[in-house]
Amino acid sequence: MRVRVDGREMTGGTVRVGGFKHALVSLVATSVAAGVPVEIGGAPEILETRIFAEILNACGARAESSPGRLRIDPRGLSRAEVPEELSRQIHGAAYLIPAFLARLGEVRIGHIGGCRIGPASEGGSRPLRHMLAVLERLGARFRTVDGQLVGEARALRPARVDIREFSIAEGFLAGPYISGATKTALIGAAGVPSGEVEILHPYGKPDVTEAAGFLALAGRRVEWEGPSLRIAGAPPCAAAEPLRVDLPPDLCEVLTFIAAAVHRRVPIRICDLDTGKLRQGMAPELRTLCEMGIELVWRERSLELADVSGIRGLRLHVASTDTCIYSDNQPFFSLMLLGATGPSRVHEQVWTDRFSGWVPELVRLGARITAKDGVLEIEPSALRSHGLSLHAPDLRAAAVLVLAALGAEGVSTVSGVEHIGRGYEDFFPKLRGLGADITAAG
Repeated sequence: MRVRVDGREMTGGTVRVGGFKHALVSLVATSVAAGVPVEIGGAPEILETRIFAEILNACGARAESSPGRLRIDPRGLSRAEVPEELSRQIHGAAYLIPAFLARLGEVRIGHIGGCRIGPASEGGSRPLRHMLAVLERLGARFRTVDGQLVGEARALRPARVDIREFSIAEGFLAGPYISGATKTALIGAAGVPSGEVEILHPYGKPDVTEAAGFLALAGRRVEWEGPSLRIAGAPPCAAAEPLRVDLPPDLCEVLTFIAAAVHRRVPIRICDLDTGKLRQGMAPELRTLCEMGIELVWRERSLELADVSGIRGLRLHVASTDTCIYSDNQPFFSLMLLGATGPSRVHEQVWTDRFSGWVPELVRLGARITAKDGVLEIEPSALRSHGLSLHAPDLRAAAVLVLAALGAEGVSTVSGVEHIGRGYEDFFPKLRGLGADITAAG
């Protein structure tokens, strides 16, 4: 899929964002593992939401998706094999591995999709071995049969999992395994019938805290003290009606529109927000914006940008700790830093090979960026298109290249934008509502 992008008439305006995709994935899998019905408010209308509903319905559970809402009753789950024609469309299907093991004692799953932002040495494939290692601690066993991963567990058992063991750095949490290992341990803990799962040094972003909060709402004992998250096993909740959970705003979508406002130098107001959850979950991003000199004006249910002139360059470190920005947000900060008054340096220590999806295309637009060994060196740059055709291989690359084209002199064509449907609801209509000229290019 290709679009023609012209940002010359973009004026700004008001936009609404959906619920947080990463938290949606964790909540769906935790609901299935615990056998607890849930109604998720703020569920974004994206591919992930639709495919989760189709998988669960195909496997005997009940799932119903409607605008802004996803209802799940996992109690009828009976089929352990995830349809491959569905799992190959989303990466979130990976978290059904611990969920199905917890509920059924087995799982069979083939190819798992999603953005290919994994190690270049593995062809960009997203790793699973850290998730399987966690589940083996909880008593699961895995083998490969006819190209499918087959997992079995008579019953998941109490365990102690130290997430530091999955870090690629010494002394702090970094690398692509931290988030997945934490979420796998939490989802698995939801299916432990008795005893306790202790997760040491867990990844503490909203996609984890929202799922932990759901388990507490379902009656589990959940204790988060310092570097330890403890979850006590219990029989499934006997709730007659689904528990109601509202997703926080999508932190990555919020940052995307902030980047659009900064890069294009137009006023954008993001409305209908739970600003409390947003401030908490997006604290590292907000701190970084402040360091850049970008001011936000907060209202009761919205935020907007103040003056964005005179952006300061900075040194930005991206790791897997609560104090660092999401790796998914790193491309948008890098785009904004092209407009800084001085040089910047970005050190990516989560998905260290993800630069290859969009940095070369920005260079073609005139960006003065060099990438080496997970480090970007960024010099202030003005972008010019002259009719270039750009290609995006993954979700965030597609979004950042569209934004870059909006702020480049001239008209561009961007292909690979079908990836955007996995993470953004009505992305192009929202940009058109801000005055952007974006049309299908065949």
